[in-house]
Amino acid sequence: MDLPPSTRVEGDGLVYWTATGLIAGIAFRPSGYRDLVGLAQWLPEVGERLDPGVLAEALKDATSSARQRAAYLARLAGADHAAATLLTRWPPSAPVWYGSTRSAGARYDPVTGVWDGDLARYLTGGHGS
Repeated sequence: MDLPPSTRVEGDGLVYWTATGLIAGIAFRPSGYRDLVGLAQWLPEVGERLDPGVLAEALKDATSSARQRAAYLARLAGADHAAATLLTRWPPSAPVWYGSTRSAGARYDPVTGVWDGDLARYLTGGHGS
C-alpha cells in the first residue's frame, strides 16, 4: 500500500497519517490495526476531518473490498459525504468483511455491503472512564 503524500503531515520532525490517510490504511488492511476499542472511540471524532477527494485518490488503485471498507469506516465516522463519494464512484460489487472475524454477532451495513464481525461489538461500548 502506497498512500499519496496528501494523506500525510509532518510535525515535530515526524511524518504521520492524517485522519483520511488512517481510514484508507485501515481499509486496505484492517487486521493491521489492532486497537479496535480505541478505533471505536476515536472514529466518531474524525468524521468532519475526512477529505472525500483525498480519500478517493488514496483508494484509486485499491480493491473494491478496500473501497467498501473505507466507505463503511467513513459512515461510522459520520462522514456520509466521504462515503457517498466512494460509493458513487465505485458502487459495492459484493458483500465484503471488515476484519478477520466472521462471528455470529456480525453486523451488515447494506449501504456499503460490509459485514463487520470485529469492530461492531465495540461501537456502542462507551468512551472509557
